Amino acid sequence: MSEAEFEAYKKKVQKARENRLYVAWRNSKGMDCKMVGPSSSCFCGHRYRDHNFDNVKTKEVHCKDKKCACRLFSYVPIYGSADLKCLCKHSYMQHDPRTKKCKTAKCTCSKFISNHSCSCGQRYPEHTTVFESREERQKQGRAVDPPHMKGNLAAGMGGVTDFASLADGAEREVSCFGW
Repeated sequence: MSEAEFEAYKKKVQKARENRLYVAWRNSKGMDCKMVGPSSSCFCGHRYRDHNFDNVKTKEVHCKDKKCACRLFSYVPIYGSADLKCLCKHSYMQHDPRTKKCKTAKCTCSKFISNHSCSCGQRYPEHTTVFESREERQKQGRAVDPPHMKGNLAAGMGGVTDFASLADGAEREVSCFGW
């Protein structure tokens, strides 16, 4: 690829990514508890960066791995080497990413359910992974990229817009009112 072709490609990608997807793990009260970033884990075991995050219009953020059953990124709140367990006592990795049914032999679990409690005080089932465009977030008064980042190829950042978005939602909310 020549330098001119590469510059044309960059401009095309920048234009396509001006209205990138913002991805959050939101509780039932509307709080963005976690802003999904490139290294955030999906129920399928892959990271956000391993998903097709450029599908802004359709919001079909499926796994790039052709062998993966994942059809839509689903955030899993794990940190480091921690694991998210189901009530059946099996890891989320032992559940089907599409149906959420346990794949362990002789397990009668029909759907992944966890008692994991978020810093907001709500449990795992009371959260959902949300995909929004810039316009949708602005209409709701939610954070978007600062003007200097618009169109700068930040699509793979998910919901991360600044350093504050790396903190849990409950911590962000408290810090907005001054500790």
